[in-house]
Amino acid sequence: MLYIFLVNNGKMMTFDMNLAIETVETLKWAIFRRCNIPVEFQVLLISGGESLQPNDRVCQYSSAGTDTSPIFLFCKNEIESMDDSLDSQTCDDMKERVESCLQMEPNFNTVESRNEMAMQLYETDRMLFHSCENLVHDQHLQQQSWAAVLANLEDIVTSFETKAKNVEVLYADILKNKVSYIELLENFNQDKKILSKMPLLKCLISKSENLEEVSLLEWIIKKDSHNSLDEINCLEELEEYDEDRLSKIKINVASILTRSTNSDMKEIKGLEQRLSALEKLICEAKNIFEIQGILTKSFNQNKTRISDLRDVSILPDLCHNHKEQLQLMLKNHLELVELNQKCLSAKLELSQNLHKRLGWIIHVHEELKNVDDTLVLIGIKLQKLCKKLKIAKSLHLSPKIYLESITEVIRRRTFSKIFYQWADNISKIAKTIIEQEIKLRKSFTDNIDNHFLRCFFHGMNDLPQNFFNDPIIIDQSLPQITWNDVDYLRSILPEMSSYLVVPDPDPLGCLSQKSDEILDEISKQNSDRLSKGSLSSSYEQMSKIIAEKDKISEQFSKLIENMQENSKRKIQLLQNHRHSTLYSLNSIKSDYLQRFKSEIESNRVDFLFKTNELRYQLGEIQDYQKQYSNQNESIIEDYKKKISGLEYSLQNYQEELTDLKAQLIEEKRLNLEKTIANEHLEKKLRNFTAIIHDKSEKLYHKIKTVIMDLRAILHDLYCMVRPMSLNFASFFGYNIEVMLDRLADEISKKHQNDLEQSKLQISDRKDREIQKLREQLQQDHKNELETLRRRFKLAISTTSIERTGSESSLEKVQLDIVDQSAQETEIQKLKTIIEKQSNDFEQKISLIRTRYENDKKQLLNEFLRKKAINSENDINLNYLMQKNSIFESTLTKIEERLKGFINQSNDSEIKNSDQLIDTILNDIRDSNRKFDTLNTTSFISLSTTPEAI
Repeated sequence: MLYIFLVNNGKMMTFDMNLAIETVETLKWAIFRRCNIPVEFQVLLISGGESLQPNDRVCQYSSAGTDTSPIFLFCKNEIESMDDSLDSQTCDDMKERVESCLQMEPNFNTVESRNEMAMQLYETDRMLFHSCENLVHDQHLQQQSWAAVLANLEDIVTSFETKAKNVEVLYADILKNKVSYIELLENFNQDKKILSKMPLLKCLISKSENLEEVSLLEWIIKKDSHNSLDEINCLEELEEYDEDRLSKIKINVASILTRSTNSDMKEIKGLEQRLSALEKLICEAKNIFEIQGILTKSFNQNKTRISDLRDVSILPDLCHNHKEQLQLMLKNHLELVELNQKCLSAKLELSQNLHKRLGWIIHVHEELKNVDDTLVLIGIKLQKLCKKLKIAKSLHLSPKIYLESITEVIRRRTFSKIFYQWADNISKIAKTIIEQEIKLRKSFTDNIDNHFLRCFFHGMNDLPQNFFNDPIIIDQSLPQITWNDVDYLRSILPEMSSYLVVPDPDPLGCLSQKSDEILDEISKQNSDRLSKGSLSSSYEQMSKIIAEKDKISEQFSKLIENMQENSKRKIQLLQNHRHSTLYSLNSIKSDYLQRFKSEIESNRVDFLFKTNELRYQLGEIQDYQKQYSNQNESIIEDYKKKISGLEYSLQNYQEELTDLKAQLIEEKRLNLEKTIANEHLEKKLRNFTAIIHDKSEKLYHKIKTVIMDLRAILHDLYCMVRPMSLNFASFFGYNIEVMLDRLADEISKKHQNDLEQSKLQISDRKDREIQKLREQLQQDHKNELETLRRRFKLAISTTSIERTGSESSLEKVQLDIVDQSAQETEIQKLKTIIEKQSNDFEQKISLIRTRYENDKKQLLNEFLRKKAINSENDINLNYLMQKNSIFESTLTKIEERLKGFINQSNDSEIKNSDQLIDTILNDIRDSNRKFDTLNTTSFISLSTTPEAI
């Protein structure tokens, strides 16, 4: 079943479980058909405050729709008032019927009527008790539903706060940059004019577009034909946003947040205490209902037995007892009615309280929705305004970005061309040098490879690697923009000529400088190699040097040719830059030139003076550098000597450290083995403790189970002995009393002996197991310690060969002392644990003994109290029935002794006893008829109140 709890009146409803796989919208229509609540006024929540969305399936919400966690239904348009009328007619009718039943004369029909009356009271009280339980359960669900409402409100308030904060941040950003935005929008028409004059180069247009010469503005309009640029001019809309409007928004948000956090409305004060008190009422009602059940069962048993006996003499006493019991049942019934009325009143009060608070929740929701709608509207407008301002800013920057991109394309193409040529030349030169070096190294290696001095010169087989690769051509996909395009744009847009100046590619100067440096380095290396040649070298070496010189001269000639080509390119670039520079200089006024010249003349003298001063300081620095270099050389020599000494010391320390590490590892291993051994011992001890604890628990539970079983059997004994008591009361009265006393003493002594024997057995078994475990643990521990001692001594003997005899003996004594102390510590711990377990067992045995003594005293007191009230036979029977339930073998022994009493007699005695029994029964019946005023002590005439039962 799918459980829906209507919070307005606190009622639980059940629906078909198939609705769980349907959508929430379908469930709402089912609720409408059942409760006539319109779908638009239904609010469905689950525990935690999550709201059910119409398009979701009900089963998507886990643990929702059960009896303990139902779906909470709220009706927004109306709150149904709970029916506070109580069926007082039931109470009055029951009272009148019981009173009329009490006035009936003692007869068999009266017994029947009163039994039926008791059954009706019991059924009515059953309904009242379940009604109390349902009412209290409904109030718990109402509390749970209110918590779900508050959680849902918190989620809504949190979302509202986040949204309000985002709107405030966006609004504040608009106000912060409002001046710059106004200036941007005021220049919007001027930006459109510039874009209309700026042509779009044909090389930038794809062939598929097939456009004629168009301006940049026309191209923008054509690309976004759905929107107009005039819509972007939002100056009037921007001026509407000011600080006052933002302050009003903040005030409204703060006000609604303050109202939504009203703690007086959120917290239902005293609800927890009320529900706790109702739980106590339920416990009280349960006790009353159980008493009613016991009394009803007593009525039914008495009716059955009186129907079997058909003895009129016991009717007065029985009817008198029934009258008292009916009065008690009526009193209990009225108490249940009162408790039910209290639960109903509590639910009505809680429903009315929730009614007011739900109204406050709806009001807060409406205010939040109104302010939220306003914030959403303002946020949408601000987002549109920001989008328009972003487009206006992009249009304002379009001319600058367009022209700078054109000049950047030309600069990159020029750089790529020159860089590729430079990289190609460097790659070729590097390859030539590396090949030449490889040949020289191989030639030298071939000469000394087989010589005996070769062993002194390591690394002579190393060869240089070719780390220069062929350069990769880049910037091939750039548009084909030429200098003519730049000149064309300068002529059309003279006011934008400052953005059409193409800067020199910066790396060009560095590239030529690097080429010169590489060339100087090559010549220097070759000259050094020639100067190092000896006059005694062979003719073959001289010929190699001459060939190398010729190659170098060829490289020089190639470099010169490359430099000439580069100079031609530079001249071409300079001419282009000259043209652009002259064009730019024409726009500079003559007064700026005069001012710059005057500043240069005024600063020239200072510059020359500072230059001479720097030269003088540079000379002094060089002198100091030479002086310090000599000192540093001597210091370096000293440090080298110290370093060599430290290296030697470090090597010795490392060797010692290695030995110490080995010793430390061995000690750690020994400690680890010892720890593992201790853990093993502790594990064995824990297992032993657990076994003893389980045995004691099983013994206690077994005794408790026997007691409960005997109490259950007692009632059966009561029913079995009751018919026999009427027949054998006078005949076996005295014998039974004596037998029962004797039986009680024997059972008590036997139970005491069994308890003592069990205690001794447990104690002996515990001592034996503890002693056995102690010996085993000591032996294992001793063996493991001896093994560890031998290993440790062996490790010490191998790592300390150079130690003296006195040191070894002292260490041995110290190790023996450590081992003995560790062993004594472990034994002491074991003794402590064993003593603790022994104390625990003694406490448990003492507890069992105390319980037994208490039960024994209680039985004795109950026996004496019953003996002062009833006759001897009744006391003995009640004593046997009610208070000897803990002894399971009592009933069996009674039957065996009675049968033995008969079996031990001969046939004549058995016949005489049968005749005597018949005579006694007839005499008892006659005496009951004759002496109605006497209170015949029989089982049926006993009081059947809950205390007696």
